Amino acid sequence: MSKITQFDRQSLRALRVDLDSAMASIASKYGIELSAGNISFTSETASIKVAAGIIGSDGRAATPEAKAFDQYKRLVGLSNLNVGDSVNVQGKQYTITGYKPRSRKSPVCIENAKGQGYKVSVEMIKQYNTDLISA
Repeated sequence: MSKITQFDRQSLRALRVDLDSAMASIASKYGIELSAGNISFTSETASIKVAAGIIGSDGRAATPEAKAFDQYKRLVGLSNLNVGDSVNVQGKQYTITGYKPRSRKSPVCIENAKGQGYKVSVEMIKQYNTDLISA
């Protein structure tokens, strides 16, 4: 892309892609995961949040959502499940990535094989995965 003369959504999308690829070498050097997070901007300035996480033995980076799932899973009746487990939702396979306790209706974070993330309700996880959930 050419020189940025004004910040807008399109230029920041391109900048985010370049930042993520540039941070990949730093992340591999230190054995962590780095990614560009939220970006707030005006036409002249932009603030970019960088998220970093330790990569665990399962090959996944530690996130606040993953820690929250471990904390809340017993309270909501999902004690047999862990982050990284595969679950069925409406006939499709997803992987549990975390829990957002402030999301009242859909707190369970899941992602598909393409890496696209979604949030679903605890009841939906229970409904489609009765064999994995203990009574």
